Amino acid sequence: MNVKTLKSPRTSGAAAGGSTQAQLHKALALHQQGQLEEAQRIYEAILRIQPRNFDALHLLGVIANQSNDPQRGASLIAKAIAIHPNFAIFHFNHGNALMALGQATLAATSFRRAIRLQPDYVGAHFNLAMALQMGKDQQGAVDCYNRLLTIQPDHVAALLNRGNMLVELGQTEASVASYDQALALAPNQEGIWYSRACALHSLRRYAEAVASYNQVIALQPDHSRAHNNRGVALRDLGQDALAVESFERAIALRPGDPQPLNNLGLALKHLGQYQAAIDCHDRGLAIDPGYAIGWYNRGLALREIGDQAAALASYERAIALNPQAGEFHCDRGVALQDLCQLDAAISSFDTCIGLLPDYPDAYWNKSLALLAKGDFSQGWPLYEWRWRNAKTGLRPTPFAQPLWLGQAPLEGKSILLHCEQGLGDAIQFFRYADLVSELGARVCVEAPPSLFALFKAAANNFEVIRTGSDASGFDYQCPLLSLPLALKTTLATIPHPQSYLSSDPAKVALWSERLGPARRPRIGLVWRGNASHNNDQFRSMPLATLLPHLPEGVDYVSLQKELRDGDQQTLNANPDLQHFGPLIQDFSDTAALCQLMDQIISVDTSVAHLSGALGRPTHLLLPPSADWRWLLDRDDSPWYASVTLHRQARGQGWEPTLRQLGAALTSSA
Repeated sequence: MNVKTLKSPRTSGAAAGGSTQAQLHKALALHQQGQLEEAQRIYEAILRIQPRNFDALHLLGVIANQSNDPQRGASLIAKAIAIHPNFAIFHFNHGNALMALGQATLAATSFRRAIRLQPDYVGAHFNLAMALQMGKDQQGAVDCYNRLLTIQPDHVAALLNRGNMLVELGQTEASVASYDQALALAPNQEGIWYSRACALHSLRRYAEAVASYNQVIALQPDHSRAHNNRGVALRDLGQDALAVESFERAIALRPGDPQPLNNLGLALKHLGQYQAAIDCHDRGLAIDPGYAIGWYNRGLALREIGDQAAALASYERAIALNPQAGEFHCDRGVALQDLCQLDAAISSFDTCIGLLPDYPDAYWNKSLALLAKGDFSQGWPLYEWRWRNAKTGLRPTPFAQPLWLGQAPLEGKSILLHCEQGLGDAIQFFRYADLVSELGARVCVEAPPSLFALFKAAANNFEVIRTGSDASGFDYQCPLLSLPLALKTTLATIPHPQSYLSSDPAKVALWSERLGPARRPRIGLVWRGNASHNNDQFRSMPLATLLPHLPEGVDYVSLQKELRDGDQQTLNANPDLQHFGPLIQDFSDTAALCQLMDQIISVDTSVAHLSGALGRPTHLLLPPSADWRWLLDRDDSPWYASVTLHRQARGQGWEPTLRQLGAALTSSA
């Protein structure tokens, strides 16, 4: 409390002598000047003469509070209240002592008594709100601040604290309004700007949050938390390069804090600077080896560079520090999955699900592990979690028709089958259209433009329409990758493993003319997939990596539609390798080219699925962490009988795999 607000002493007890009253005034003056020891000496002298002098008892209790002895302060002021219970300031200072003792409930009672005696006592209203905050009664605190603000609308601290309580109550929009009222009165208080920025950040109003963090920094340039949080908000806006600057400033201001180093690591990882990100996490963990989230994020960065074993070790350190963090167990499972330790991965996903029963990423990844094991009966149902997992980027297309998953008979009904993921997925699961048709349904398949002509040519018992066409007039709908669940597919019942697509004869004739007469065996080449694929850095390769391992005496044809950096130079250096690029309009052109090849060599991309669906002899080059559909520890595929799998050994790069491929091609020539 501010002792300058104390009223002049009143007459205590029976009749205070003039000298006693004068001594009280003198002591109070000393008290207000901060000369506590001298004031205390006088108060104690008065009490030796008048033990029931409530003013001296009260003021001596105030000095005890100021001297960090709230236990004595509460005792002395309680004695004053027992003698004279009707002074609001006695109850107010008694409440302050109880607050210092951590007795929030008793303190609140004292502040309420002060307010009953003096309803417009602003300090008592404010401290009552603080006591309610301490007692976790956030709504009570807000109500108290509201009452205070009707008495004193320009009470900046009340507006700030009310905003903070509204945040805790989940009323964040209202908190921003309270902060704005405070800033209208005190625009240069960085603490209010900081609270406002944090509230806007939690509302995902990231640009406004950054603007508020900027105000904090303008007022207090060394506010490390504002720099750190500004960086987080910039990351949320996708501005990782600017975020890096904020995190680096926060690190310079607080070099012993691992949090901005952790955040800098995340920003660098998102910028593709994986080793720099790992180094940041290592610096943070050197400061605090017990920083669980730092170990976890280090594991995420290690996984990006393909060091799954080190990533796994980092996840396990994180779990040892925080075993209740379900997401740690999930990503440990992903690392084990990448290491092809599927049973252990499934166990980690189950642990995550036990901790986070509605965590989509765990169910989704568990489905992939089960499918990779060939456990389709458990895998397909869990695969439906793809729609709820934000990391897949998949969102179900809104249809008026109900989803069909095999639960209703289709005899005499109509159903729309629609694509949902990549072009390779569409090709792989297009095979199911015939089976649905055999159930007695009128079937229509919705196809993207690049697959429309190819699918239409294969549609004997059903219709094919372009994506975006009118899809009304059907009884049911089903995405293509849900059909194995609907039809209860097992490894033994995968339909059409030999072939189910065919090339257009007219297109074959056209491409035969473009290729010219075949003088020797032809092999089609695909060395890169979609650059946006999350595993593309490991599944694709430069053309220059592939060519040296291919045998001579063969005509090689590029089936690659689009080139990336370095590929054109390699083609220029190998003029015998035919490349048609822009002449390939859609997959019906690619199918015709595949038909004219004796063999196809492809990385894991849509052309490999096309070649397998056409029944063409195909060599599929797989990275160490191959997609679930290629299963484990086998060189054949139950999905495509004509495909031979060549798996890259972990940590050895493409060279050994390509040498084995070259030897296989040479021996079969």
